[in-house]
Amino acid sequence: MNRQKLLLSLLSFLIYIHSLHSQATDSFSQGVSKLDEGNYKEAIQEFNKAIKLDPKNPDTHSARGSVKFETKDYEGALVDYDKAIALDPENGNAYLLRGILKYAFNQNKEAIADFDHAILYDPKTAETYAFRAKAKERLSDFAGALTDIDLAVQLDPDDDSHLVFRCRTKNNLEDNEGAIADYSKVIQLTPEIPDAYLFLGLSKIFLEKKETGCLDLSKSGELGFEKAYEAIKEFCN
Repeated sequence: MNRQKLLLSLLSFLIYIHSLHSQATDSFSQGVSKLDEGNYKEAIQEFNKAIKLDPKNPDTHSARGSVKFETKDYEGALVDYDKAIALDPENGNAYLLRGILKYAFNQNKEAIADFDHAILYDPKTAETYAFRAKAKERLSDFAGALTDIDLAVQLDPDDDSHLVFRCRTKNNLEDNEGAIADYSKVIQLTPEIPDAYLFLGLSKIFLEKKETGCLDLSKSGELGFEKAYEAIKEFCN
């Protein structure tokens, strides 16, 4: 009889735990939906509920940190990212998010360390390589930036922002021919990017292709990029 009572108590406890987990999962899903909608107030409320029900889920802490980042509660975001990593030291996404936060505050070496960890545990996320490339660029490690942005392009070839950054990196390395090839790809993917025409034109001008380069600068200006007219005054008049 006592054994039966014990088993019933254990079963009741397991059902209760499952119920809490289910409620936490529902709140997490609701929070993600609110975050995607830009409804940060309700997203925080849902993530708070989920954490109260299941405080050891690192993904919920990371998600709440993202909301706090979007609402400029940077200290709160850092606390949540730190907690997510403490709960799961191999959580690549948490390292990525914390690295982005550090990058936003120009803590580039610290950001790179987090991106290194993110790549160690999740090597297939293009965004991580792209952010590490940007942090390396700030430290004038243009060769390292190119290596990383190449990997980002390989993992996500349809994201023109990776190609634009690789163009700029090639310009920094004085590989203007390579930059021209990439700018041309960007324009094929998204013909209405004005800064692509600007830098394509400048790359051509640096290779003494002034006539076609100035046409690209004019196209950039037509698309509304005011800096193009400054470049035209400097290089085309």
